[in-house]
Amino acid sequence: MQSYGYGEIRTPVFENTELFIRGIGTDTDIVNKEMFSWVDQGGNALTLKPELTAPVIRAYIQNQLGKQ
Repeated sequence: MQSYGYGEIRTPVFENTELFIRGIGTDTDIVNKEMFSWVDQGGNALTLKPELTAPVIRAYIQNQLGKQ
C-alpha cells in the first residue's frame, strides 16, 4: 500500500475522559450516547475512544510529529 508521504499513527484504545470532554463538551450526543466511560482503580477517568480525531491530535502534539 502506498502512503503518499503519510505515516500511521496508533493511539490507545482508552484515553483520559478529559480529552473528549474538553474537545466536545459535556452535553453532546457523542458524550451522552456514544462514550463508554468509567473510573479505574487508580481513580483515573477513562473512556473507550468513540472516534479518532482527539486521540490523533493528542498523539501528534504530544510526540511533536510535526517536527519530524
